[in-house]
Amino acid sequence: MSAVNIITESDAIHMFCDGAHYLGDGTLGAVSSKGHLLPHLRAAASVRGPTLLMDMLAPEIGRRFETFEKMVEGIVDLAREVSEREADTLGICQIGADFDLFVAGWLGNQPVAYVLSSHDTNVEPWILHELGPIAIAPFDAELGAKLEAMEPTTDVLSAGIAIMEAQRGVHGQNAGHGPAMAGVGGHCQWIKITRDSIQTAIVRKWDDVVGERLGLAA
Repeated sequence: MSAVNIITESDAIHMFCDGAHYLGDGTLGAVSSKGHLLPHLRAAASVRGPTLLMDMLAPEIGRRFETFEKMVEGIVDLAREVSEREADTLGICQIGADFDLFVAGWLGNQPVAYVLSSHDTNVEPWILHELGPIAIAPFDAELGAKLEAMEPTTDVLSAGIAIMEAQRGVHGQNAGHGPAMAGVGGHCQWIKITRDSIQTAIVRKWDDVVGERLGLAA
């Protein structure tokens, strides 16, 4: 139940990812970056689901696609190819092999973001779905009420951190299956993509402890 939130503006697209890698019982196993920068494509990507999948996909994306437009055209076939080829390895993952792949970048002069899912929990699987100006995952009714009660802000960074702080209280399934648990933690990584550059920073850290269940420090 990793967090991937994307906010699209006219001159930039922002991706926020948490850094928690957790086991099947919700225990924190490690903390590291889950947002992958693809500067040569003016793009970034992140996976909700087995973190190994992004490690497998990223080198393939770099070798196969010369532009973000080509990536958009071919990412469904590539993700299916890699997930089928590595099915045995992904099947070992305690949280299951299903995933949601988020990609964001510049398509011509427009910032755009998409999600591709291997399961049919929220969207039709194996189709690249374009996202709206604000995409939040995980999301539930309680989180929606919290976000509505927040003070309005035009500062994207402050909004991104506040959304993820609220998500730390969400107990949900990982990529649409399995027991509900807290899964957002470690840190909040911010990726900002403009026409000319990609920047990233860790903008919030939490006191989650490796070996303990996530949510205790929320």
